[in-house]
Amino acid sequence: MTDFFVSPVRASVIAVSLLMSFTLIPAVSAETLPIQKRLEVIITQMKTLRFCKSEGCSYKDIKYTLTANKKEKTTYTVRMTANIARLASVYDKARYDFKYTPALGWQLTGGDESTDINDTNYTGDHFTSNSIYNSTMSRGAVTDLFTGYKKLYFNVLNKGVERR
Repeated sequence: MTDFFVSPVRASVIAVSLLMSFTLIPAVSAETLPIQKRLEVIITQMKTLRFCKSEGCSYKDIKYTLTANKKEKTTYTVRMTANIARLASVYDKARYDFKYTPALGWQLTGGDESTDINDTNYTGDHFTSNSIYNSTMSRGAVTDLFTGYKKLYFNVLNKGVERR
């Protein structure tokens, strides 16, 4: 019979690896539960999106941080992060900002996407992009792009506002 021994160093590496593999889930209170459930519907739809010119890009590892507005108790903000899987050797990154108000529900207010070839910043339905292929900055309407933000803004949301 063979004894199973794990060194303290190896045990700590295993423990850290296990901890890092779990998704952080924001604390849920009775007050925020319905709001978080509505956000989870958006996230579930994001996971099914395919975008980029080849329709080969998708979101992976979507996480968010929910923050209550201290001045307006029924208003919340979310900073969402996700990896973008595409035909490249590295994952690209997406970061999106949402605001929740009782009148509109969840609203996508802006964000950014970073790839190995460009960085694009979004505010509402407009973008600013810097590409490694040219030295000038591009600006325009989100409708001109093949990005996850565009699909999120128009397909999952209704011009950036939660569908109800």
